Amino acid sequence: MSIPYRSTTDCPFCLRISQKEYDGSSGYSVHFEPLGPVVPGHRLFVPRIHLADATENPYITGRTFEDAAKFALDQGQEFNLITSAGKAATQSILHLHIHYVPRIEGDGLHLPWTGQKEREAAEKRRLELIRENAAPGATHDYP
Repeated sequence: MSIPYRSTTDCPFCLRISQKEYDGSSGYSVHFEPLGPVVPGHRLFVPRIHLADATENPYITGRTFEDAAKFALDQGQEFNLITSAGKAATQSILHLHIHYVPRIEGDGLHLPWTGQKEREAAEKRRLELIRENAAPGATHDYP
């Protein structure tokens, strides 16, 4: 099933869709590489119809997630599917989009809920405390 195309004139995703600037499509969405991919293989899944965010039309949102999940299944690796709703949630373009982000162990990509930055900050502070508490005049080389 294909949905009718509806766009706004000031939306960069609507412009890409209208100019057929995408890598693949289904009846409900298109996908393409974002301007600043965070890892190789990063893709955005965008509904053909302009929706500001996931709450505007839960049915189309679900179908767009389905398209992203089917794509992910075909890739055969671990991944994140991420969307945001609103500026406070870091949504930079007000057209629903779902990030497909392929992952590999140790890829260094920090997500706020993983605790990676907190662990790195704690380790940095631990090393600072070691340096501060070193014997006066000691000539240790610390990382």
